[in-house]
Amino acid sequence: PWFFMLSGFVLFSANSRRPTQEKPFEYVARRSATIWPLYAISLVPALIISKRVAAFDTPHGVYLALQVLLVQSWVPWLTEHTLQMHCWFLSCMLVYWFCFKALYRCVARLSLHVTGLLMLTIFAFPWVIVVAIPALSQDLEWYTEHRFGERSTFVDIAVIFLKFHPLSYFHVFVLGMLLANFR
Repeated sequence: PWFFMLSGFVLFSANSRRPTQEKPFEYVARRSATIWPLYAISLVPALIISKRVAAFDTPHGVYLALQVLLVQSWVPWLTEHTLQMHCWFLSCMLVYWFCFKALYRCVARLSLHVTGLLMLTIFAFPWVIVVAIPALSQDLEWYTEHRFGERSTFVDIAVIFLKFHPLSYFHVFVLGMLLANFR
């Protein structure tokens, strides 16, 4: 999560100093060009290793294609069954890069007061979602029912979504942008 905040901060700061006129797809393509080739090449040995290790369920077809396209964290029932699960955050970054230019225009216009209020709201957001709402049902440990790799229940999908989905960390990326605007 800290990486997302740092990314929002650094991208906002860099764009403040040297704005570019790229469209969202151009921006994503330029940023992806720095990571995707190495990521794609690293999928090859991961696939070979997964074929050799009987305990590992090798992804196929659509699952493999989604990983190649870096969208594996967008699909909760896939995320814990990928060749390179540790690369889930790259899948999130694609979403944030796509939204960055529009977010930048909005955040750059904010006053210091509004920026501070939005930051406080973002600080409170996870507590409301993960603690306050479950507290209403008096089950603060609802997420412990999930076991890694399981995806058969609503709790499994909800936990995977909260751990890996781009929407679950979007506020953290925006917080980084707000921090850059705040300074």
